[in-house]
This record gives sequence, C-alpha cells and structure tokens, in this order.
Amino acid sequence: MKRYSIIILLLLLCSCGGGKAFEKRVSKVFKGPVFRDLTIGDSYNKVLKTENQDYMQFPDTNIIKYRYQVSDSEEYHWVYIFEEDKIKEIQFDAYLGEEKDGEVYTNILQKKYDKIWGVSTTSDGIISWNKDGISADLINESPVVLMGKVKFLIYETGDTSFKKYVPEL
Repeated sequence: MKRYSIIILLLLLCSCGGGKAFEKRVSKVFKGPVFRDLTIGDSYNKVLKTENQDYMQFPDTNIIKYRYQVSDSEEYHWVYIFEEDKIKEIQFDAYLGEEKDGEVYTNILQKKYDKIWGVSTTSDGIISWNKDGISADLINESPVVLMGKVKFLIYETGDTSFKKYVPEL
C-alpha cells in the first residue's frame, strides 16, 4: 500500500509541475527588465556579446534569430530586428506541447511584466504594456493553432511596423 501511495504522489507532483517548470524557464529565457538584458536601441554588437552563440540560428545585418529547444514539445525562438545597427524590435515565440500550456505561460509572463512595467491592458486578446517609450504585446495564439503557442513583441511606442512578423527562417 505504501508503494502505491508513493507512486500516486509522484504522479500528482509531475502532473501539477508544468507551471513551476515554465516559471523557471521564463526567468532563464527572459532575464532582465525588457528582454534578455537587452532593450530597444541596443547595438547589434551588444546582442552578439550578450546572447549565447550556441543558440544562434540565423545571423544577418538586419536580423538575428536564436532558437532554444528544451524538448520535442517545448521550443523558444527570439528575433532581434535592427535598423541602422540598433534594435528596432524584438519578437519572441514559445512553442509548447499542449494548448493549455499556452494559457499557463501567458499568465506567467503577464504577472512577470505587470511587476516590471505596471498593470497591463487587454484588448482583442492582446495584453499590452507601455513604459519609457517602449511597448510590448503578449498574445496567446494557442486557441488558433491548437497547440501551446505564445508570441511576445517589444517595439518602440507608436511604431506600427511591429505587425510585420518575421517569416520562418
């Protein structure tokens, strides 16, 4: 009986741990107050020095894309878009196994950025922040793609070009 109790307890712990695992990875992937200790206006060279080159997938003079694969069902992509050697926009995509994971991940990010940038606003499913001339939009795309998918965009406030998504490279 004791053996079955331990097995059941382990199963319960494993099934309830997704949020905590995501929280640890959010801290690791996102790091500093804007994104990975980088912000809009930072130089191309600062990105190269700050980021881990092991995760670089696509370097170009206008775009650098990184990919971090945790498992077969969890992967992160981030893209820095440059204009005149300065970060103009940052795009982040989390690909998560289950549709419900997208909601969990979105909630974790919203809480994190609410603490950093103040209370967010929500309109048409887009969670937004504006602070010090920088805007960020968080979108849970999971219900549309029927898997866990979260998009986070960081751009200069007032810049409407952020709607141009980087195609898959």
